[in-house]
Amino acid sequence: MATATLTIKNGIIVNHYDRYFHSLSENGKEYCGNGWVVKIKDGRKDRPGRIICHAEREYSDGPAVCHREFRLADGTLGLAGGNIYSRYAYFRSEDFQKFLADHNISAVKKEDPNTIFYLRNAWYGGGECSMSIRTDGKMEELEYDSGRTEDWEESCPGTSAYEGETSVKVSGATWVIVDKVQHERDRHNSSHILYTLAKDATKLVGIPNERKKDEWKQEVAELVHSFDGSFELAPLEKALMEIFPGLEPKYQEPKREKVNVSSFAHVTGYQDSNVGTVHIDGSRAEIEEIRQKINASGVTSREELDKFCKANGLPVEPTRYYFFTHFMRNGDLDITYNVSTSHGNGYNGFNGRPWPTLKAPTF
Repeated sequence: MATATLTIKNGIIVNHYDRYFHSLSENGKEYCGNGWVVKIKDGRKDRPGRIICHAEREYSDGPAVCHREFRLADGTLGLAGGNIYSRYAYFRSEDFQKFLADHNISAVKKEDPNTIFYLRNAWYGGGECSMSIRTDGKMEELEYDSGRTEDWEESCPGTSAYEGETSVKVSGATWVIVDKVQHERDRHNSSHILYTLAKDATKLVGIPNERKKDEWKQEVAELVHSFDGSFELAPLEKALMEIFPGLEPKYQEPKREKVNVSSFAHVTGYQDSNVGTVHIDGSRAEIEEIRQKINASGVTSREELDKFCKANGLPVEPTRYYFFTHFMRNGDLDITYNVSTSHGNGYNGFNGRPWPTLKAPTF
């Protein structure tokens, strides 16, 4: 059942998405498509304009009609196709449509969120389906039932099919969002349904603003990667402390640390508190001589080690940090790193996690 969507702005239809489009008048006031006829009537005096939606189909037992009217405003009009008896039309104001987009909500159902929800999670050889809920209320898991799913076994014989269903009781809530994600081969579908009895869903408190969260994540990721190639962790840590006030500093105070020298052709493992890691091909005696020379130099930073190596003509170089960001659904962040040198072939495979999970602000 396809749904046509029309964008209405300043009293006319300015855009439409409809696989069964038929016609749109030159003045943008009349539309025909997906089995519907839409007419926009301008307001007169103190009477507001109207959006008139009419669908009619002839069946063996006579004509069937689906008719809806909405107050004219800027927004989005949705027109469902299919059997006339199950058709529907909806209108979302521009402000309400923005609320849905900002919070990544597919639809709103005016139903009591304080009820029992059944969450289905299933896997088989070619796909999976997962469901979860978010709420400002209290959740209590009542029952979990699992086993092989007969539907997928019948449609895909010989595959490994498994299904689990969790019943969750919600209480004390003003809203619940049910998230459903389904992957099947190359198809991907997701829905995020808001359940609430609130008269104005846009006034609900506590629903994460997904648009703001995505923008924040992008800004933080760009900040972190702007420090790629750094000799030390301290500069990035200082920048992160301005975003995450609860971050305890670990690398701000300079201190004398060990320097590793390796005979490997590329690089060697090390601790993230090292001043640096250098590498050289040579005998054990040559490596030990270089190690003692570096340690006796008194270098206390990666920059000093870099300068020392170049000034003494050593075929060595301190490693540099390259960072990776791993965001959780709520925006919390884990940062890890790999290291590399100009002598290495890309990342040398050694990594670390310099800080605990960084807590995101509320969006």
